[in-house]
Amino acid sequence: MPYSKPLGKKLFELRIVGEIHVRFIYVFHDNKAWILHGFAKKTDKIPKKEIDYAHKQLKMLLQ
Repeated sequence: MPYSKPLGKKLFELRIVGEIHVRFIYVFHDNKAWILHGFAKKTDKIPKKEIDYAHKQLKMLLQ
């Protein structure tokens, strides 16, 4: 905090605040941070489709 927070299930959110609010969802794997997804955030909550996409990317990373 204030720029990063855990989302649960190994996922973390990185917040970049500016004229356009950008969010990255990332995970730690093999002692590295892997960015799974990035998007412009327009609402207070992270849309479920963005979390679902990050989970899909995580499954691919872990294969």
